Amino acid sequence: MKQSNRTGFTLIEVLISMVIFSIVIALAVMSYRFSLQNLTSSNSRYDIDKLSRVKLVNQQIREAFPYGYVDELGKTVPFFIGEKGGFAFVTRSPVLISEPIAVSTLYIKDRDLLYCEVPLGVVSLSSFKIHESNCEKSISFMSSQSFEFQYFGWKDWLEFSNYYSEYLDIVVKPKPTWNDTFYASQRRIMPLFIRIKVKNDSTRDKVNHLIYRISRIPPSLSGASSE
Repeated sequence: MKQSNRTGFTLIEVLISMVIFSIVIALAVMSYRFSLQNLTSSNSRYDIDKLSRVKLVNQQIREAFPYGYVDELGKTVPFFIGEKGGFAFVTRSPVLISEPIAVSTLYIKDRDLLYCEVPLGVVSLSSFKIHESNCEKSISFMSSQSFEFQYFGWKDWLEFSNYYSEYLDIVVKPKPTWNDTFYASQRRIMPLFIRIKVKNDSTRDKVNHLIYRISRIPPSLSGASSE
């Protein structure tokens, strides 16, 4: 008597198949959760790192020091260079390099705003240029579609002195203004505020403003000479 061909599965085979299928599904779910957890953790670490960098750079800008140096004419002038593409100043508490004092630069490169430091004395302050070559170490401050810098301050040291003069009427007294450039060596005084206009792709025509108030330091310590 011939045995009939087998056309089905036994109960044990079905159970084994179900167990294998369940294990595969469980592994897939675990893998997804693990990947999602790692991605979230990675993003969180990135956000924390980015926030830390922003805070550090913000603090450095606000504590810009009016370091005085002797220019080519033999006059003591404060160091600060403000241009459309970035600005440079002296910091007494570098965060990127192990030096007691450094020249800090915040400048535009492509769509990034980079912050960098170089030890004071490595480059000449009288001929300093805002360029990545004058950087020993740098970090990304932020990225955006475009950036624009402006500086609020007095025309020069004389105008600043006249403002506080008791001999000038308040009506004719000069006032500080916003400028696209600010060279402290020429004005012999530091700016009062720095404004960064940030335009992002996602905000269309909306422009965000970052405004920094430079540390208020007595004029006698501003690095300028009245001679």
